[in-house]
Amino acid sequence: MDWTETPWQPLHDLTLRSYYLGDLGTGRWACETLLSVPDVPESYRALARSNQVFYAPLLSDLAPSFYTRSIDFDIPPSHFPYNCTVAVDGEGYRAVVRCADILTGTHWPYQLPTAAEGQSYHANYGVQLDRDLTVKGARLVAQPVKESEDFERGLAGWGIADCRLFRWHDQWYVSGSTIRGHPDLPTSMVLLRLDGTTFHDLVLLSDPAIKKDEKNWMPVVRGDDLLFVYSISPTVVLRYTPNGIEELIRHPGPYVLRHYRGGSQGLDLGDGYLFVIHESVLLDNRTRAYPHRFVRTDADFHVTHVSTPFFFLARYVEFCCGMALRDDDLVISFGFMDREAYVSRTTLDEILALLRAVYG
Repeated sequence: MDWTETPWQPLHDLTLRSYYLGDLGTGRWACETLLSVPDVPESYRALARSNQVFYAPLLSDLAPSFYTRSIDFDIPPSHFPYNCTVAVDGEGYRAVVRCADILTGTHWPYQLPTAAEGQSYHANYGVQLDRDLTVKGARLVAQPVKESEDFERGLAGWGIADCRLFRWHDQWYVSGSTIRGHPDLPTSMVLLRLDGTTFHDLVLLSDPAIKKDEKNWMPVVRGDDLLFVYSISPTVVLRYTPNGIEELIRHPGPYVLRHYRGGSQGLDLGDGYLFVIHESVLLDNRTRAYPHRFVRTDADFHVTHVSTPFFFLARYVEFCCGMALRDDDLVISFGFMDREAYVSRTTLDEILALLRAVYG
């Protein structure tokens, strides 16, 4: 093969051949290399994006201490728990779990039924976990009360999806995205205070008038400031203020992460932050898979270290929107196939050992 004439063809061939030879490490390296360089032809890059899924290991193969258990509690028939967030709470953990009736086929996928239909299509549950990640109790989280003019304009019919739970100013908050029963309405980011099992004080973080879907902002509490990592490549950090959202930081970000989206909250490591992010990959059979990565930044949110792509349970749709740290125990929450909710534990040292430095 003439490398001068077709410099990317040998790597392209490796992304295909290595799988059938059982050389997963080489195939993973070839995909990563093609996805890291801007001037790779789009046809090679697109195939590398899908092929990386089959080379991505399970997290348990990378971190021997990785342990997972399902989050099970009583919910209405035909409803399913899935995307969930988690945070340290006293001697245990607090979680918010999204539940929906997603298999009825009677509604557009994110439509809320009318009250006359007599069912709760979409809901969030507050769940208490002990230190061993055993469910100790679960209660339905009430929708926000009508405390703001936003609700007077009709936003009370919106559901809140994919919450990220965090402690700020000695109170519990979630950020999440709105869902409503019409595909032409944009998804908007919101901030809510969580008092017991009731949402309060809804604040719209993004502007629905822009007609652009906004979701998966990653919250970071830095002192008195509430920040949101809007995107990872470029790395854009927003700050919440009483007058609205302002852009605080913008860095180029690693090219290999340009298709990745938000995931967990940001964990403060003292000298920087740790996140879990995800990528949505369309496969040849028209299904999707969501590989994840750990990402570490410095205190100014420059991405400094990145893990290899991985899956939690299987190479399907998984979605992480929670991470909590107690001593060296790293607890991660995620949904699986939009019908199961899980919480897992590993050690911070094992995860940090997986990260490789990012240069340039």
